[in-house]
Amino acid sequence: SCPNPVGQLARSGISATITLLPMTNTCTLSSAASMVVNLPTVALSAFGAVGSTAGVTGFSIGVNCPTAGVAGLSVTLMYGTSFTASVAMAAPSYLINLAASSAPGINAVILDSSGVAVSSGVSRSVTSSVSAGYNGITFYAAYQRTAAAIGTGNVQGVATYVFTYQ
Repeated sequence: SCPNPVGQLARSGISATITLLPMTNTCTLSSAASMVVNLPTVALSAFGAVGSTAGVTGFSIGVNCPTAGVAGLSVTLMYGTSFTASVAMAAPSYLINLAASSAPGINAVILDSSGVAVSSGVSRSVTSSVSAGYNGITFYAAYQRTAAAIGTGNVQGVATYVFTYQ
């Protein structure tokens, strides 16, 4: 016979109180929870070789922080129809075209401020030291030629963004 069976421990009168407190001085999204970046209509002749872009359009996402001192603000973009689906993708550098009547050989791409394609699932540092107020990052969306043969049609992609900070 066990001197302290599990059932007896529960009846021994031991209790605990756990208090959960909300974090203070947290940052909040300054961009709309869901935003749409509309690209202009472009002619097929606007594209060069495979990998070229056209219709580049800037947009910004960021957070508002009540105080300075938050460290290591970074953003991760995940491409796909949902966060779970995007995690399973092999870090593509362009968004999969989800449009009905899609344009063959053309996808959407998100570029950083240097014009480099942002890969899915790769964290990008925004700043090492956050200031009070708006802290954000500018990106550019564009059409990207992904195949030798291209055609007219629609392009639509979905990306989820996740900000992390300490």
